[in-house]
Amino acid sequence: MMRSKPWGAARWALTVVLPMAVLLVVVAAAGPSAGRWPPWAQDEDAPPPVYPEVTARAEWLAGRLGARGLVIVDARPASSYRVGHIPGAISLDLGADVGPLEAPAVFGELGLTGRGVIICYGDTMFAQDAARLFWLLDSAGAERPMLLEGGIAAWLAAGGELASERVTLPSAKWTGTGRPERVASAAYVALKFGVRGYEIIDTRGWDAWEGPIDE
Repeated sequence: MMRSKPWGAARWALTVVLPMAVLLVVVAAAGPSAGRWPPWAQDEDAPPPVYPEVTARAEWLAGRLGARGLVIVDARPASSYRVGHIPGAISLDLGADVGPLEAPAVFGELGLTGRGVIICYGDTMFAQDAARLFWLLDSAGAERPMLLEGGIAAWLAAGGELASERVTLPSAKWTGTGRPERVASAAYVALKFGVRGYEIIDTRGWDAWEGPIDE
């Protein structure tokens, strides 16, 4: 395994910043339980928690297809969307260059205003494309962005049908007010690097995290 000098590792960590890697700066919880795994994570057979304020079940969505104020966004690659998608869903295959600054314009071009409920989904529960879209919607000020629990796999398991026709919306003006506190800049990460109570999480995967480090 390649070893690096302490500052080399620190420099690498500071230069891997959004959107190339999703870095989340998390304020650690205070109290005697800080730093411990939550009870549900200690039991391998226990189901993960559900957050109804930001996630939606397939059954719930099935009963609301076509409802006013609800938009479904397929965050998978455009090729997957063309094969089959949830009826009424629009396609938003985010490129690597779309970050918090560019997102509002992209959303408006696709007909999103930021108002109402916006359901994002990918292939499964752990789809990074859907998670990234949710984060961009939230940081751009969407009124109620949500993730579909289990993605399109859960939709099919619940008996949901797929559509093949492409759905588009007329372009609109994005009205959401951005939430800059959702985004950690390089300067902010540098300021908080190594500070007690802050954690930097690299979600790119083990191989990318391990190296090699470019000098």
